[in-house]
Amino acid sequence: MMQEEVELLKIGFANRLYNMGLRIREFFSFIGTSWYIKLSLDFLLSYLFSSPYSIVMKEGPQTGISRDNLIYGETPLITMRDILKEAGVTKRDIFYDLGSGRGITVFLANLYFGIPAAGIEAVPTMADKSYKIKEKMGLKEAQFYQGDFLQADISLGTIFYIAGTTFDDETINKLKKKLSALKKGVKIITLSFPVESPYFKLIKKKKFKFSWGEAEVYFHERTKTPVIEL
Repeated sequence: MMQEEVELLKIGFANRLYNMGLRIREFFSFIGTSWYIKLSLDFLLSYLFSSPYSIVMKEGPQTGISRDNLIYGETPLITMRDILKEAGVTKRDIFYDLGSGRGITVFLANLYFGIPAAGIEAVPTMADKSYKIKEKMGLKEAQFYQGDFLQADISLGTIFYIAGTTFDDETINKLKKKLSALKKGVKIITLSFPVESPYFKLIKKKKFKFSWGEAEVYFHERTKTPVIEL
């Protein structure tokens, strides 16, 4: 066996151990809550015969959104809890996830922090499965919408999460323009890239654990009154 193959096997094994550790931490962090086991089982049954990755690969081309912007990745529950704590989420907040995937972050915000939460996801089956799970769990303040978040009305949100590690420059620039129209005081949390805009102040950045390792998360706040273009 070549040296390169040995190194790849080592990396793969280390990554599996790392993710197992994350899952164990998650289990012991949330096992005492009434919703964790139910949500985990609903996810398991919902994706038993089709993985999120295969769904995105099949339906992605139909969305009209570039493949890079649809590469599937997920923020672990325990990491999202820590991110929202770091952001200083309050009971007055309304959470939005732009590109919500399976909806994990939306469920966490609603069930753990008790705030209204919404996810916008371009891939139809992903959005549909999230909606069915929230209906099955009887959640009134968790909502899921299918569509392009660049075209969606997000004006009600007060705290946003954007896992845009693979977003292309064009999408990021359009997103910055859309976010700049939000009201003063809105919080923006981005993964892997900062929002470089005169309308937002970078409050802090911090590394958190994801399935692929540690990544930088940026915390911003809307500071200026939006410019109204005539």
